[in-house]
Formats: sequence, C-alpha cells, structure tokens
Amino acid sequence: MAKPTKPTPSEFWPLLHRLAAELERDGEDKERQAAALVEQMSSMPIGVVNAHIANLELVSAAILEILSRAKTE
Repeated sequence: MAKPTKPTPSEFWPLLHRLAAELERDGEDKERQAAALVEQMSSMPIGVVNAHIANLELVSAAILEILSRAKTE
C-alpha cells in the first residue's frame, strides 16, 4: 500500500504576504496603487508588459479559484 504523500511546500503564501505588504506600504488606495503600477508599465517594452499581464491573469484566476474553494469547504 502506498503511503499518502505530503504536499510539497509552496512559496505561494509567503509571496502573497510580501505582495500584500508591498501594496500596503505606501498607504494609497487601490485606484492610486493600480494607476502607479500601470504608469510603471507604460515605460516597459511591450513584450515585458504582455508577460506581466499574462502573469496577472494567471495569478488572478488562481486566487479567484482559491477564494471560491475556501468559501465552500
């Protein structure tokens, strides 16, 4: 009989904590934070912007799924 495996530790939670701290650091509201980040992106090459957008979409989808599952379990 196979032993149950323990999930591999994920860096997701520490990274999420650091991301939240970064967003809270300046004490600005969400609209200003978003505007500042989009302004930073405006000076980046389009390929980098597209990569960041793809990452944001991936993370956003995962977070929405986590929220959905956490609320029902």
